[in-house]
Amino acid sequence: MDGHRSMPFVVTMVAASIAVGVPVARAEGQAGWLSGDEGFAEATRLHDGRGKPILAYFYTSWCPSCRSLENNLLSSEAVQTYLGDIAAVRINAEGTEGERALAKQFGVAGYPSLYVVPDGTQQHKTLSPYRREGDALLLMSPDEFVQACRTAGERPAPARVKGGPGPRKKVARAPTARTARKKAAPPAAPAHQIMLFLKDGRVIIGELIHENPEQVTLRLDTGNVAFQRTDIEQFSMDAAR
Repeated sequence: MDGHRSMPFVVTMVAASIAVGVPVARAEGQAGWLSGDEGFAEATRLHDGRGKPILAYFYTSWCPSCRSLENNLLSSEAVQTYLGDIAAVRINAEGTEGERALAKQFGVAGYPSLYVVPDGTQQHKTLSPYRREGDALLLMSPDEFVQACRTAGERPAPARVKGGPGPRKKVARAPTARTARKKAAPPAAPAHQIMLFLKDGRVIIGELIHENPEQVTLRLDTGNVAFQRTDIEQFSMDAAR
């Protein structure tokens, strides 16, 4: 699956608030992070005006993997130091209407989900905070995570054009959070392959159909199967990549 999608630029009334100096929402208890759709509007301003890469982190309040990620990786000194160099924003994928619209535009299908928008581009890249060690899927170390973010956030090299520059093409921008609420829902995101590590030792790979605080439902060769979260040790997004 291609990890690049068009970045949704948010042009809302929030942008007007930023312009007149209204304080931007910061994540409570999360130093270095902007928060919500207002925070994403500020991150977009920093990306466009100051060339800062964006790190967008989608989570939910009930997600145990999100809490583990925050407590064991995102709160580390190395990551907190790195956040000062970029525009980092936490977005509750089941929060406000604007946050839910952003989750749809990014194609979020599981939690936690992280994306990097490099300087000099409107494309975002999926970023996994996990690394594989044998059959185990483990959180990256803080230094590994920071390096992965830096690599993903590098400005892309300009394309070399033979025979001189051609006519400039008009680039279509992705719908904003505001227009997403007025227009019909965008086409469904490509199917996400999920790898479940069950507490009984089994590893299940299938297409994510639905998830809630109690269950994760996958499409397997035998049909749709629901797995209780109490039976899941951990899971990985985009297992086929």
